[in-house]
Amino acid sequence: MPQNGSSDSHILIVGAGLMGPAAAFNALNDPSVGRVTLVDVDEEKLRRVRDGMVGRDMMHHVPTHHTNNPTDRFHTRQHDLSDHEATVSLFRDADVVLTALPWRATVLAVRAAIEAGVPLVDLAIPDDEEMALLREETEKAKGTILLGCGLEPGLTEIEARRLAGMLDEVRSFDIMVGGIPEIPSGPLGYKIVFGGDQLPLRSIPALTLESGERKNRPRYSGESRTEFAGVGRVEAWHEGIIPWLLDQPEMKELQDAMQRTIRWPNYAAKARALNELGLLGTEPVQVGNGSVIPKELVDTLLRPHVTMEEGDRDITLFRVEVSGMRGGEPVTLKTEMVDRYDEATGFTSMGRTTAFTGAIFARMIAAGEITFSGLRTPDELITGGLYHRMIEELAKENIRFRTDEYSGEVGKFMNEEGLLKTLPSKRSKRDLVLHYLATYFDPEVEYSENEVNRTLNGLHNFNDAAWLRRELVDGGWFRREPNGEKYRRSR
Repeated sequence: MPQNGSSDSHILIVGAGLMGPAAAFNALNDPSVGRVTLVDVDEEKLRRVRDGMVGRDMMHHVPTHHTNNPTDRFHTRQHDLSDHEATVSLFRDADVVLTALPWRATVLAVRAAIEAGVPLVDLAIPDDEEMALLREETEKAKGTILLGCGLEPGLTEIEARRLAGMLDEVRSFDIMVGGIPEIPSGPLGYKIVFGGDQLPLRSIPALTLESGERKNRPRYSGESRTEFAGVGRVEAWHEGIIPWLLDQPEMKELQDAMQRTIRWPNYAAKARALNELGLLGTEPVQVGNGSVIPKELVDTLLRPHVTMEEGDRDITLFRVEVSGMRGGEPVTLKTEMVDRYDEATGFTSMGRTTAFTGAIFARMIAAGEITFSGLRTPDELITGGLYHRMIEELAKENIRFRTDEYSGEVGKFMNEEGLLKTLPSKRSKRDLVLHYLATYFDPEVEYSENEVNRTLNGLHNFNDAAWLRRELVDGGWFRREPNGEKYRRSR
């Protein structure tokens, strides 16, 4: 997807940690990208990436107008972003820059990209105050910066806005997303899959919308359990809405909204204890004759327990639900995605869903498909045809999203915890509830009887998963395979 029709676009990626190499891989699989350069201050990291890239499975078609080997278009460059003039010069050789860095380093790259006149895509966002200042600085200098271009922020806001646009009136949304190890281990049941070697633990409040009012809730509060078929029971707790999502025109009637992070059960209670003890603080604390920053101490002590090791695998879970009115009837729309570590390429699921997304946006900018000025976020731009292009590109990497809808009347049969409290006797109402239960299963996946029962057990409170499973089969929502051991959603 070269800019202005050229077949020699150059994408420069800064950061050779967990995300940068995955972004480079995705860009190299695009036959219209002429060159990919990965930049990092650490030459040893770059060497490891070079060695690893040669052995990776380049899954898609090879660009015949360049070479039979995509890795021949891959280059690395050792560089320190603190040298501003050299960074500006380096960036001027690229069609687009993608940064996968801690925010303090990203700021250096943003300012260099503005001076170089090159679009920049970043996977993360700063805090609200710094975001406002950076927006003003970017627009004043006529820069082109796209921030928050990963899984979250990024895909979460894009999908929430898309679903909201499918309703006449939006009443509420619930975003939940997170990366978890396939097998929980260690004191937190968690492994770091994003953000370098620092745990994603913060003490700042989480923004919610309640009865039309913006409110701050304690982070790690409001935890609840939910089910993902084929994965099991997980917990979700307040992480906070990205504030500008609430300003989108589709959200003008919105009354209630929250965004939650997913982990294996009991993570939130442990994180909350660390927070309440002051161990997530970022200001120095006097200890004896010296001082220590509590969060840095926690990161250091927990690092051996939370670092991905050989053989570790991760899962990414994504669910966005938007409820409102359409045609005078209550409707809920739900999009779900479950992604797993890729054995063929060795990339983590978080790397795939985050870095591939950023790389897709960078390629679309290089191709001239996305055009804008100033500082923007992808939920402002990735709509309509651009949304479908993004989904197509993610599907090429076997990252697939499924959208279902069900009647808002289902809520009448739920308790306060959102669990089904009864299966209505009236056939039409029963079908509404069975349809809702079916949306927790992917039609493309076969499930064992135990997996079906485990998921259904997490969705009701009367302890009869076998009855619900039989009702789903009898109602035509599930098909039992001839061997009697597997089930598949049939509609």
